[in-house]
Amino acid sequence: MNANVDLNIIIQKLLNDTYGLIFLCSIIFLVILAMVIYFVAKSGLISEIKNYLEYRNKSEQDRLKNQENLLNDSLFKNVKSELEYHFNIEKIQK
Repeated sequence: MNANVDLNIIIQKLLNDTYGLIFLCSIIFLVILAMVIYFVAKSGLISEIKNYLEYRNKSEQDRLKNQENLLNDSLFKNVKSELEYHFNIEKIQK
């Protein structure tokens, strides 16, 4: 089988029809969208964002643990209630 497909005739008919032009624009848009998604996934941007969010959560948990250790310190027994109040307000704001 030896067949030749002439796309120029098909494209010419699509360009003459209003919905054909919309169809071609939507096909081009989908191809460009697929390329953008592919290159973003290939670049590692999504994994870097995930790593940053994990780092931020871990540092926040460490900071809260340090605040709890500070409350248990004997040097701050006098102001423990004030520190608890401020730490609780800070937790609520986040």
